[in-house]
Amino acid sequence: MAILLCGYIMETTSWTYQSAPAGKALNECVEGYLLDRRIEGLAASSLNTYSNVLHDLCRFAGATTIDNLSPALMRRYFAVVIERDYQRSTIRLYYAVCMDFCKRLVSLGIIDINPMGNIRRPKPEKKLPRVLTPEELRKLLAVCGDDYNGRRMRAITVFMIGTGARVSEMTHITMGDLDLLSGKVRVTGKGAKEREIPLTPTLIGETESWRSEEHTSELQSHSFISYAVFCL
Repeated sequence: MAILLCGYIMETTSWTYQSAPAGKALNECVEGYLLDRRIEGLAASSLNTYSNVLHDLCRFAGATTIDNLSPALMRRYFAVVIERDYQRSTIRLYYAVCMDFCKRLVSLGIIDINPMGNIRRPKPEKKLPRVLTPEELRKLLAVCGDDYNGRRMRAITVFMIGTGARVSEMTHITMGDLDLLSGKVRVTGKGAKEREIPLTPTLIGETESWRSEEHTSELQSHSFISYAVFCL
């Protein structure tokens, strides 16, 4: 394993995990950890992120030793990180890097207790999706064109906007899933879970118009129920 090659078997660095003496500077432990991650094949961009986060921790902690890497210090550090008004995704990244660093130290016996153990990872932000304005929708539909593919794209666009169906769900909708009389469609989503989505009168009209277009002759040569609604 790469971690067993770092520093003390390959002797690529003067700092070793297994023999890190008491009082070793925190920044030296960080450098040893980053070397391990590089040997393990961590992507350069990710390694740069890890380096930025952990060196930020070192600047906050000052000239301290690994023995002083305590839960209290980490709580104070994350209080400062939160005060920087970072996006929650950035704070979650800081948490993940520090947690991985501390877990590595514990697994190698350098410290006894994970100082990140009682710090909760922030939950991801739940942002409302941005919806198209009526004008944006008109512009989008205007570029669809009047040929076969254009009418198909218009039907797909209106259907996805009107139902909120995912692309993967929309592409698997068959004629048997449509119930235009009662105004609903059955879609199969992640984990083969089925749900019914109501159809607005406008959406019913668009779908009926698409079904009656020039692809009708193609429907007659297939099983009507199993034929994909938005087939090529």
